[in-house]
Amino acid sequence: MFLIAAALRRSAQTRMALFTLVIAAFAIAVWTTQFLVLFVSGVAIPETLYALSVSTWSGVLGLKMLRGLSSSSEARAQQKKVNS
Repeated sequence: MFLIAAALRRSAQTRMALFTLVIAAFAIAVWTTQFLVLFVSGVAIPETLYALSVSTWSGVLGLKMLRGLSSSSEARAQQKKVNS
């Protein structure tokens, strides 16, 4: 996730890069606390929290991609109207 954040930062998507870093830090914190705090045996709390954080990140990225796709298709439709 840190490599993805670096790539996003390099492509001038600072807000998404920051969001990715926050999610990565949360995921690291979850796995670190697993070794520091003894959870109830047989309960997958760290795995659940990690999966929730990564699925949240994936959902946000997917929405951004859909919005970008719809705005680019609208721009193409507008360009066709201008050219016609």
